[in-house]
Amino acid sequence: MINIYLDIDGVIRGCASPKEDIEEFLWYCLDNYPDSIYWLTTHCNHGVNRAPEAIQNEFSKELVDALSKQVKATEWEVLKTDGINNIVPMSGVVEESVPEVPPLCLLFGEKPPKPTGKPPTYVKIMDWKKNKTIKFIDVVKKG
Repeated sequence: MINIYLDIDGVIRGCASPKEDIEEFLWYCLDNYPDSIYWLTTHCNHGVNRAPEAIQNEFSKELVDALSKQVKATEWEVLKTDGINNIVPMSGVVEESVPEVPPLCLLFGEKPPKPTGKPPTYVKIMDWKKNKTIKFIDVVKKG
């Protein structure tokens, strides 16, 4: 399963890509991954989701409304990576097939990387009370 995390400042808003390309990318995500899109932005944190307000003057009302309905909020503390789902994207075994991704969406060149067959790389976080790093997935499993 692919999860898509959207940041706003300097990424969706204020990046070098033409606005039309960003809109096309966002519609592609909404159409192809409707249950797997998350806000990972300072505009959405601590139980408050102000992401739609932050982009309302950037995109059409139709797109902002669709994003408001489909994109889920994340919770994170100091680092935004705390809001990501336990595993570094594209780091190991891909459990299901991935639909063809248009070039606008790619992070790793012309085609998505092939699964390596290696175990996934887990996100590590710092337990400041114990002064050691731990796997984020272990924290999630403990509940």
